[in-house]
Amino acid sequence: MSLEKDIQAKVIKELERYGWYCVKLIQTNKNGIPDLLCHKLGKTMYIELKRPGLKPTPLQDMRHKELRRAGINVHVVRYVDDLYLYGIINALDEPTKDSRNRAVIHRTDGKNWEPGVD
Repeated sequence: MSLEKDIQAKVIKELERYGWYCVKLIQTNKNGIPDLLCHKLGKTMYIELKRPGLKPTPLQDMRHKELRRAGINVHVVRYVDDLYLYGIINALDEPTKDSRNRAVIHRTDGKNWEPGVD
C-alpha cells in the first residue's frame, strides 16, 4: 500500500505539471486543515491526501465543512487519477511547461509569467 507521502509527491507533481501552485501545509493555527493549498488562475482549493481505504478524521471533516461554507473547494484525494475524476485536471488541459521544462504561468493579459520578472 502506498504511503501518504508517496501519494502527496505524485499529486503535487501532477498538479504543478498543469499549472497549479501547491503549498504543503505542515503546521497551521487550525488543527485538521487539509494537507495541500493549491492555486491556479484565481482559483483556490484544499486537498486532503489519504491512503486508499482511509477516511478523514472527524476533525478533518469539520474543517472541510468550514472551508466549504466559506466557498472554498476541498477534495479528498487517494490516487492521482482522482484529480481527473473530480475535474481538478480536465482531459482537455495541456501541461504547462516551456522548452526548458519549467512551469509556465498563464496570465489573464495573454503574457506568460517568467521567474524573476513582474
